[in-house]
Amino acid sequence: MPVRAQLSFAAANASPVGADRIRLLEAVAREGSISAAARLIGITLQGGLGRC
Repeated sequence: MPVRAQLSFAAANASPVGADRIRLLEAVAREGSISAAARLIGITLQGGLGRC
């Protein structure tokens, strides 16, 4: 049976850093902009900035 684990980091007064945020950061590195990265992974720019 496959086992899957997910790790998330959080600090007081900060957004958690989980798999989705890591995917966004990797996409920013590839695409060169946060708006292009957000489009690529299918989230809104506001969601990518943690404003939702």
